[in-house]
Amino acid sequence: MDEHARDRLRRSRALLGSLQTNVATERTDYVRERYVSEYHAALQPLESTGFDVAEFKVDPADIKQRSYQSNYITRETTYSTERYVEKMLFMAKLDAAIAYLDATLAQSKS
Repeated sequence: MDEHARDRLRRSRALLGSLQTNVATERTDYVRERYVSEYHAALQPLESTGFDVAEFKVDPADIKQRSYQSNYITRETTYSTERYVEKMLFMAKLDAAIAYLDATLAQSKS
């Protein structure tokens, strides 16, 4: 791996680490779709370097609108316009991607 590719991977690692820190401190069980998009963008350098990152990506089917109001009498439910993914799933994917990237960067040093 050349120095340019290593630099792109280090930048990706920095972005992933920042997401990990900031999302972990959020006091909610859900992560906004905006952060999922940022996460997928941070994975792009790995993908363009030739790594298969499909298993680290959040499946679009897991990004859903949340209900925020329901009426048990009328059985009507109101959903948010914004979409979310469960925080536990997002963090599991993010942590796995970081572990993989760290192992890849460590291996490229030798």
